Amino acid sequence: MAAAPELARTYLREIHPDVWAEAADSHDPSAPPAKAWQQKQMGLEEAFGTLSKAYEREILRGRHIFFDHDEVEILTR
Repeated sequence: MAAAPELARTYLREIHPDVWAEAADSHDPSAPPAKAWQQKQMGLEEAFGTLSKAYEREILRGRHIFFDHDEVEILTR
């Protein structure tokens, strides 16, 4: 989804791997526990990948990104 990095940058403040996993095309709600765990891991990777794209410029400049419920704080090292 091309808009995902901008949406993440604007709205994302928490990461819930279950939600990202459930949004995936390959999600299987009746998966056995081992497969469900793999799906959650994939969801976490997708979330971090999206955040990496959203904050790529800052990350490449060596900035640290901190999230809380109210804001995203971008600090230099």
